[in-house]
This record gives sequence, structure tokens and C-alpha cells, in this order.
Amino acid sequence: MKSLFVLSLFALSTLAFGAADWKVVAETTDCGEKVQILGKEGEKFVKAVRGSTESKLVAKDGSVFSHKTMKTTEFSGSDMTYTQPGYVEANPAKIDFKDSGNTKRCSMNTK
Repeated sequence: MKSLFVLSLFALSTLAFGAADWKVVAETTDCGEKVQILGKEGEKFVKAVRGSTESKLVAKDGSVFSHKTMKTTEFSGSDMTYTQPGYVEANPAKIDFKDSGNTKRCSMNTK
């Protein structure tokens, strides 16, 4: 019985620490609404938070997320595309999303 309790406690602590790894890596600067990108090192996707809606954006080339990626990576979902600039290129991050049938492009500050 004790081992079951210890195992359950270990599993819960692992989940709690795993959830803390998602961090805001980019945020819109010139849009009418706030969009945040959450990233976690080594994941093949990022999360986009627009208002109260969270979307999963997957890397088009199958690469994993890294804060210091050497090449530009595009993460896309059903209605959004986040372009993460390469570390060497130093271009600004940007996001394209559909808004009332139109595609809107916004610049982002990286964190």
C-alpha cells in the first residue's frame, strides 16, 4: 500500500513539473488583439493562445522547438501560422491568422 502511495505521489509531482516547462516565447506587438506563443524545448509543436482559445501549431518540417534554432521554422495549425526566426538571421517573429475571413499578419516580440 505504501508503494502505491509513493508511486502516485511521484507521478503527480512529475506532471506538475512537466506543466511548468511551457513558457511564453513570443507575444504580438502591433495587433488589435493579444496572441501569445507558448513553447517547450524539444516539442514538435507550440501552443498559440488567442483570447481564451488555445491552438496547437505543428512544425511544417517536423523539427522540434528550440529557443536558439539556427533556421527559420514555421509552425502551423488550422487557422494560424507562427514563423519563428532563426537565431543567426535575427528576423522578427510573426504570426498569420484568419480574422473574419481575412488573413492578418502581426509582428511579435520574442521573450
